[in-house]
Amino acid sequence: MTPEQIENARIGVELMTAWSASDKSMDLFVERLQLLAEENWDDGDQGRAGFLKASLGLADVAGLLLSWFSQKTGHTEAEILQEVGRHFHPHQ
Repeated sequence: MTPEQIENARIGVELMTAWSASDKSMDLFVERLQLLAEENWDDGDQGRAGFLKASLGLADVAGLLLSWFSQKTGHTEAEILQEVGRHFHPHQ
């Protein structure tokens, strides 16, 4: 991983920690995300760099968790994603 990828992943872990620590409420997560956007504010991109870092970091964390879950359960990553998709399907 590049230093930038490591930093993004650290941000992803931080955001998920905020979500987890607040009893799955989005309030602390959103507060941290807004702070991240402000820390990375550039008038030209209006905070998009911060949101991009967060998105990439969350994708890295999700990918790592998916890989670990696949290894631990013996299910393929595709099978796990299908089950996750069913969980969020509106007709479940």
